[in-house]
Amino acid sequence: MSDKVNLTTTDGANIVGSYVQAQNPKNTVVLLLHQLRRDKSIWNVLIEKLSTAGFSSLAIDFRGHGESGEGHWEDFTEEDFKAMIKDVEAAGKYLRERHPTANIAVVGSSIGANMALNYAANNNVSSVVLLSPGQDYHGITTEGSASGFSKPLFMTASSDDANESVEAVQRISSLVTTPQDLLKIVTYTDAGHGVDMFSKHPDLQDQIVKWLR
Repeated sequence: MSDKVNLTTTDGANIVGSYVQAQNPKNTVVLLLHQLRRDKSIWNVLIEKLSTAGFSSLAIDFRGHGESGEGHWEDFTEEDFKAMIKDVEAAGKYLRERHPTANIAVVGSSIGANMALNYAANNNVSSVVLLSPGQDYHGITTEGSASGFSKPLFMTASSDDANESVEAVQRISSLVTTPQDLLKIVTYTDAGHGVDMFSKHPDLQDQIVKWLR
């Protein structure tokens, strides 16, 4: 069962999330950040796998998506997209308050991947998973956050993705200082963009769960 969570960001946005408490929780909780045009429900299968493995989780709807406020993303300016980092910060604060001694891992897809890396670069997280990150999604860039980034990092992308996510993964990997044994990269040729990779390669979700720490 999931609990509906209502969060208020520092700029007053109402962000809705779904929190799932694992029955036998590990000391790591997972924050899930969806891609553009989608909502928190894209993570439902992964959430089940996480819960079974002992990971509690929080999936949020970014502002302008799903049940969250602040209009509709199609009307967003670049500054509106950049403000979405406040949604991530509010979610991170919630998890810190609910699990003060736990590690926080962040999983993001597409623009959510860029947000995940941006958040992780400036906050205490234990590991990061990026599905189809980009070098620049609506002004949300990754190069600055990748430079000197040293935390455990799992990245995956597919070469048939028109968003050039494989190139973004290569660029990020060239900038981070994550030790090689804590850096995992999975590339496909036929898997599409973001969570669409799950349908073509369902084992990817199991790889993510196994890798999280």
